[in-house]
Amino acid sequence: MTRGTTPQHTFELPFSAESLEFTVTYAQINPVTQIKTIVVKKTQNECEIADNLIKVRLSQEDTLKFEDKYAVQIQIKVKEQDGDVIASNIITTTVQKVLDEEVL
Repeated sequence: MTRGTTPQHTFELPFSAESLEFTVTYAQINPVTQIKTIVVKKTQNECEIADNLIKVRLSQEDTLKFEDKYAVQIQIKVKEQDGDVIASNIITTTVQKVLDEEVL
C-alpha cells in the first residue's frame, strides 16, 4: 500500500456478508516498543458489500496516517446473525513512501 493513495481492498468471505455487522481494522505495531496502534477502522456502513465480497476503499487521508517504516496488519471481525463473533486471520502488508503528501 502506498501512502497518499486510494487503494481498494477486496475480501472474500465463505458466506454472505450482506446482513452482517463487521469491522475491517488496519493496525501497525512498533517493533521496538510492541505498541499496537489502530490506524483505520471501517464498518459495514463504509464498505461496499456484494454477496460474500467486502470492498474497502481507503482515502488519501487514511493512507497518509500509516507510517512507512512499519508493516500494516489487516483483520475483519464479523458478528453473525446468531450473535457469534469471528475474526479472520491477520493479513500483513507493507507501506510504501510517497514523495508528495498533498491530498489531491
